[in-house]
Amino acid sequence: MTLRPWLELARISNLPTVWTNILAAWLLADGKWEWKPLAWLLAGGSMIYTGGMFLNDAADVKFDHDHRKERPIPSGRISLVQAWIAAIVFLSAGFAMFIWGAEACIWLTGGLVTAVVVYDLFHKPWIGSVFIMGSCRTLLYLATASAVTGSIGFSTNAEVITKAVALGGYVTGISLVARGECMPHHEQTTSIEHRTGGRPLARRYHLGGCAGRKHSFTNDIGWIWPLLAPPPALAEKNHSHLMHTPRNIRRMKRIV
Repeated sequence: MTLRPWLELARISNLPTVWTNILAAWLLADGKWEWKPLAWLLAGGSMIYTGGMFLNDAADVKFDHDHRKERPIPSGRISLVQAWIAAIVFLSAGFAMFIWGAEACIWLTGGLVTAVVVYDLFHKPWIGSVFIMGSCRTLLYLATASAVTGSIGFSTNAEVITKAVALGGYVTGISLVARGECMPHHEQTTSIEHRTGGRPLARRYHLGGCAGRKHSFTNDIGWIWPLLAPPPALAEKNHSHLMHTPRNIRRMKRIV
């Protein structure tokens, strides 16, 4: 067994962003250059991130078998059982390093690990999971800061909390854009029409995204519509109401 498939599974190129988030939160919380707790946080954050990436691919195995056969699990370089075991071990180790190594808040750290797991399990069927993705970075900031301050309160840690929330919002926005750009055109159409009950208005909101179509303003924002659209039953009710206005009824009688 070689190391390369595991590095690919872990999406290791993004790991430094975890380190910079931890260092920034440490400094914002007025942490001193105490290498022991900081090293525990960096190691624990790396373990949680890597475990989350393992779990991501383990949860997406059916999709990857159909659409991304080059990934380590569908290609057979790593088994599904190995990925699940590694995910559980890494997430548990990261949690332990934060709690017992760096003495971070157990509730914030638990919330971070929970957010990672929830995102991995539900990000494919639920577009709103991007907000969970943003909360992962917010909770990473706050858990790190709690290792310095012992507790987190807005009166004493306003700067850290504000910037942690801002980072979460930024990650959420980037994730929304990435999701919209890389969703195949036919999948966007299906998703949008399902959420809007097939209303003609919805059909204007399509993206070329990764297919390379020319973008316009409506193309760039159209994928947001499913988040805001009412459920199909309500959409159908509204559509029926519009169709049965007195003017439309007279028009239909003339046609008959």
